Amino acid sequence: MIIFNLETCNVFQISIYKETGTYIMKIEESTLQQLDDHIVLTQSMSFSPFKKPFEEAIDKWETSLVLVSEIIEEWLKVQRQWMYLEPIFNSEDIKTQLPIESKRFDTVDSIWRKALAQAVVTPGVLAMCSSKKLLEQFRESNRVQFTLFYLYECSPLAQLDFSLGVGTPCDFLVASFVYIIKFFYPTRGAFLEVVSEFESRATYFVRFIERSNQF
Repeated sequence: MIIFNLETCNVFQISIYKETGTYIMKIEESTLQQLDDHIVLTQSMSFSPFKKPFEEAIDKWETSLVLVSEIIEEWLKVQRQWMYLEPIFNSEDIKTQLPIESKRFDTVDSIWRKALAQAVVTPGVLAMCSSKKLLEQFRESNRVQFTLFYLYECSPLAQLDFSLGVGTPCDFLVASFVYIIKFFYPTRGAFLEVVSEFESRATYFVRFIERSNQF
């Protein structure tokens, strides 16, 4: 018997976020684990030789669980990036210097605020996470925010003056990669492992180009 009742179990903790006029979402790790466990359980039931009378219900339930899991995953990614970018693109100076990027962030910000406003009045997981449209909106928001994050963080690096010895091509490549990867690898061990691998490969690549006088 599946006991994870998405219709009545309020697993979302919605709280006001600073002075932004909107909210952020928190969810217990135990809840995410329970959701994963029930997805595995439901999938195992689909292989049962006795599933025929319940096949439609099992398939429907599995689809619902997977959709909920995907939405929560994208939701948390959007939130992490939004919390970082919101104070940046809320600055009048940034809006002036990066008008196009600011408008793109405004679109993401609007989606975020509408979603969280809905979550306040509809905190139930199944009710809130049953929309494929919401999933696509979150995915698109993540794509946009990834680009905005890269453009903002790496724009100062573009001003490195290689000719004056302030930086080298390898410095630029590694630094650009670090700015991006550190956001998605919060664990120090995983971050250092990825950066170390990239740095060694980038060094060989840049040396080859420099020897070829193509840089």
